[in-house]
Amino acid sequence: MSALAVGFTGIAVIGLLVVAVPAARSHRLPGYMLAVLPLVALGAFESVPPVADAVSRLSHYLAAARRVLAIAAIPTPVHDPVDPAPEPAGTDVVLKDAALRYSLDSPGLGRPHDVVPAARGSPSSGRVAPARAVS
Repeated sequence: MSALAVGFTGIAVIGLLVVAVPAARSHRLPGYMLAVLPLVALGAFESVPPVADAVSRLSHYLAAARRVLAIAAIPTPVHDPVDPAPEPAGTDVVLKDAALRYSLDSPGLGRPHDVVPAARGSPSSGRVAPARAVS
């Protein structure tokens, strides 16, 4: 909370007590209300700063929403074909006379398999090294 909000909260609580204490002494207000009323005032002031902050940022939120809606209104540049091609029978990659090195300083690992199976299995099952050799 800002210093101004804290100041107004303090003034409200003190003003409330100035009115409530004489009312409690004259039995027009139950004694326990001397504890309840300042807490209600504090709770009321506690909810104001977040609302004021949200209202002050409303223009930014609306501008962001307009940008998102503008992007959503852009037509899709690529459409699915009406009659798509059939899926390929195999997903293996064929490498001919390829060698694999982890760095330029290290010796090559020789010729890998001519056919690299499609990406299956766990990350440590040997899929990554052939893929890096191709890229």
